[in-house]
Amino acid sequence: MRVLVVLPHLSGQGGIETVVSIIMDHVALGADHWRLASPSGMAGSSWQPASWPLVVGDGRGRFLAERRWLRSICADDDHDVIITISRRNTLEVLTLRRQLRSRAKVVWWPHFSLRTGSMAQRAMQAILDKVMLPRIDHCLAISSGIASQLVAAGVSASRVTTVFNPVLLDPSAPLIPPSQDSTIRLAYVGRLLLDGQKNLRELIAAVRTIGRPVHLQFVGDGPDRAEIERIFGSAMPPEVTADFTGWVQDPWAQICNADGLVLVSRYEGLGLVLVEAIWRGLPVISSDCDTGPADIVNASNGLLYPPGDGSALRARIVGLKQDRDRFNPQTMRDSVATFAPVPYIVRLREALRELAEAGGGRP
Repeated sequence: MRVLVVLPHLSGQGGIETVVSIIMDHVALGADHWRLASPSGMAGSSWQPASWPLVVGDGRGRFLAERRWLRSICADDDHDVIITISRRNTLEVLTLRRQLRSRAKVVWWPHFSLRTGSMAQRAMQAILDKVMLPRIDHCLAISSGIASQLVAAGVSASRVTTVFNPVLLDPSAPLIPPSQDSTIRLAYVGRLLLDGQKNLRELIAAVRTIGRPVHLQFVGDGPDRAEIERIFGSAMPPEVTADFTGWVQDPWAQICNADGLVLVSRYEGLGLVLVEAIWRGLPVISSDCDTGPADIVNASNGLLYPPGDGSALRARIVGLKQDRDRFNPQTMRDSVATFAPVPYIVRLREALRELAEAGGGRP
């Protein structure tokens, strides 16, 4: 099976890069031939081993140059499956398939909720989906929420496979112990955004009125870091404190002890940071946003709360501190084992092989 993955422009520090790295490290062990193509180039290269079959264009921001480059890649090999991530690349590949009279199957692999952004952006997404979705052969969903969104948008359930995303789960990774004092100690790992996807304003409002000592450890960076530091430096009760680690290659090594990890996102694709925390014995509190956390969080590893409900979030934070000892590390690890690379690669290969063997692509 010959597979081409068309990548959007990537920063080198995001979740897509992590997932692609894991896939390429594991599919190399099989007989299938995988190839990566990035028409608009990459912002960083440290995450890309030199041995990867990766070709990178330089057409970012120049639509015609990007299209010509991608056409040469699609015409250069007899692919069985072409996987795309962005809507733009998907539409380009569908057009090129028709022009080249290729029989390759086109598979869309969205990594975010299908409906994000402003009302105008959502309206444009809906227009593009009406053009794109009937022509796609199959969709790979990284969460059951995204699978439901695809079906609601008109894709038949038989053309959607939920594969989730893989996470490197090292059996020797040390467990993160709970705190030993009365302070509620929470970790946050991710981009620092007060509003938008990461919604940290909701977390700040919840801990401001919790009425007891709370310490937040922020591991990550983002455009709102300076403002969040200002808030904790001058606009919070004295018993509510925070420290800021910044972006690091191994965030978990920075967390000496914690009562839990918190995620207050308005939307996620899946929320792999939850899996990583649970694997390290760290219970999680997460918003029950439309896509992602409900596939991961259950009574054995953490707590969900309704998005936007500050009172529920405060109650979960206090309850987690009180009940921290009830979470069994081995049970927590068992609860996320399905996200390990080997079972993930099995699911992915089965879905793609069945599709490739089913005949030519849709018109």
